[in-house]
Amino acid sequence: MTQIDLSAFEHEWTRFESWLQVNSPADHAMLRRPAVPERLIELESRLGFELHPELRALLQQHDGVVTLGEGG
Repeated sequence: MTQIDLSAFEHEWTRFESWLQVNSPADHAMLRRPAVPERLIELESRLGFELHPELRALLQQHDGVVTLGEGG
């Protein structure tokens, strides 16, 4: 695996999220709340391996998006 700079990743994600909020507020509103640590632990347990650090960082920002019929 290549070296990971989580600080740079999080900085770029924040830039993207800010852009999304201004340019596509409906899409920004679809972002779910952060995943709680227990959810990430349970996911890794089901998968049988640890999440990639950047995926973990992303899920700690937003646990995916709201799907149709989910509400929010």
